[in-house]
Amino acid sequence: MIAASNSTDGERRVWALGVHHAVIPKPGFRSRERIDYERQRWFRRGRAWRAGGEARIARLKHRFGMARSRYRGERGMVRTVYWAAIANNLTAIASRVG
Repeated sequence: MIAASNSTDGERRVWALGVHHAVIPKPGFRSRERIDYERQRWFRRGRAWRAGGEARIARLKHRFGMARSRYRGERGMVRTVYWAAIANNLTAIASRVG
């Protein structure tokens, strides 16, 4: 994430990087133009997708121990992520089976 990305300057930076649909909600006062901009379907869907991703990450961190890697280095972090993903998938399968 770019620093100060919820500002107009931050949005310009994201657009300069080639992102066509930057989903960066503006906090605080919003003009009528900004409200209409944020009510567009692609913006609302992008915001929902982003919120879903945040929820998935939080669930993995709290439920499957991804908050802290017990292994050292980058390889250890990769190992932690893989095992958390496997545990998540097995939990999802078990909940659907029985």
